[in-house]
Amino acid sequence: MAWGPNRLRRLVAGAAWLLAFGLALRSARADTRPFFLYMATDPPGGANSVAAWRVDTSGNLSTIAGSPFSTGGSGLANPAGAELAHRIAVSWSKNRLFAANEKEGSIAVFDVDPLTGVLRPVAGSPFSVQGWQNGSGGTSLAVSNDGQFLYGSTAIGASAPVLSFRVETTGSLTEIGAVWSFPFRINGTAVSSANDRLYLVESSANQLSVLKTGAGGLTPQPPVTLSIGSTPTDVAVNQAGNVLYVGTKNGGISAFRMEGDSITPLVGSPYFSGAANLNGLAPDFYERALVAFGATVPRAAGALIAGDGSLLSAPGSPVTPLIASTGGTLSPDGRLLFLSSAAAQLDAWQVDDAGALIHLPAYPTSVGVSSGFSKIVAFPNKAGSAAPALPTRALLWLFAVLVVLSVWRLAKPTATRHSMVWPRLGR
Repeated sequence: MAWGPNRLRRLVAGAAWLLAFGLALRSARADTRPFFLYMATDPPGGANSVAAWRVDTSGNLSTIAGSPFSTGGSGLANPAGAELAHRIAVSWSKNRLFAANEKEGSIAVFDVDPLTGVLRPVAGSPFSVQGWQNGSGGTSLAVSNDGQFLYGSTAIGASAPVLSFRVETTGSLTEIGAVWSFPFRINGTAVSSANDRLYLVESSANQLSVLKTGAGGLTPQPPVTLSIGSTPTDVAVNQAGNVLYVGTKNGGISAFRMEGDSITPLVGSPYFSGAANLNGLAPDFYERALVAFGATVPRAAGALIAGDGSLLSAPGSPVTPLIASTGGTLSPDGRLLFLSSAAAQLDAWQVDDAGALIHLPAYPTSVGVSSGFSKIVAFPNKAGSAAPALPTRALLWLFAVLVVLSVWRLAKPTATRHSMVWPRLGR
């Protein structure tokens, strides 16, 4: 059929309109949303607390009323290698925060006000954990996505018992299921989104262990183990539950495909293998990017997550932060990275569309809380928060589909498209 001037004008106008729509959508979603940031400090022999801030779209901090919040316990002088133990965990779905008191062997539980970020201890907090009172440090916590189950491990002499708890509607903790004891301290801990697997990395053993779990807690079945071979220090699992990431001391970031009890390395793994001290992991909840950071040597590396779970190195990575980071977290939309140190400092970076890290000029900054191994977590500000940023590839697919639909509509004879609901473009 002939393409007249009017039809061509409509096609060009339609494409321009769709491009503008896509760019506007990207722009509207690209800015980070305000959120809450929590940092648990663990001063040896001193009172533990959780400092809390509201973070605005530029990464600026404002202290939340009542911060820092006491956990009702204190910390220990942790052994070397315990920098990355997950002493704090947060449930977005249940608006709860959990923090460990290593000296007393207890867990503090707070309700999070989703509009103000204020923490309120639940009745009975902190909750004493039987057998944890003589711990030697390195408590690590992980909470299920639905907020109904909590998992924890701590070092007791030469062993590390792993326990599971049911989180009651009041926030109190009830121990359930079997107790597993490993001969090495657990550092990184992660639970699958389906709450059917618990992943643990043991630095001294250079191995990853997988325990089966669920509503009944840890089941009495032999764990699946995998030798990492490069001092694993942290672990993270994607939302689909089929890709696992392991940070290491000397071997970059290892990634594995999981199918049932089968665990196989992804093509290209380990990533950043030439960069040592990518010990800790900060995954994006929406699986756009992953950041690794150094707990003993200042280092951070950003990567985009490909569709198959593999990592694409971001431009300029790794970078050298000004603090040695013992904690790290991405904002709920994945657009800001915060790092914390044992010297009560925070550093902050913007994460661009390519996963590259861009330092924010006001950081690092001292935050005026007690020094000690710190861990940080982010929590979404639920006061009118927007949808998460769409990945660039998703927007490109959306744009391509809309263009095809526009061309198809404009190419049809007028008589056959009178019933279609579509904007009259180019007029």
